[in-house]
Amino acid sequence: MATLPIASQVRSHGRILVTWTGITNDDDGSPFEPPVGYDLDSMQTIGTIGTTPVLALQGSNDGTNWGLLDTQVQLGFLIPSAQAVTFRPAIVGGTGSTVTFIASFMQEN
Repeated sequence: MATLPIASQVRSHGRILVTWTGITNDDDGSPFEPPVGYDLDSMQTIGTIGTTPVLALQGSNDGTNWGLLDTQVQLGFLIPSAQAVTFRPAIVGGTGSTVTFIASFMQEN
């Protein structure tokens, strides 16, 4: 299991797009803590999805203990519905996956 760095952070029009690339089975991404006033807006995955992986967005309030933000599964992707201070993507199990995760954080009005 490897922890991969954030590949890019782009701020534009009240959003921050955070990208992690090359995440494979049982890897996770480096944590991202959005600035005060930004909330998770959406999550996108791009890449090759292998057999039975779960693509997850994990959350933590202390940066050490990580958990899935929701247990609702749609098309193998866990949909986040809880609030957390810090976020990271992860691929839990499966075979043959290499994925780019892109998270959008939107500034509150």
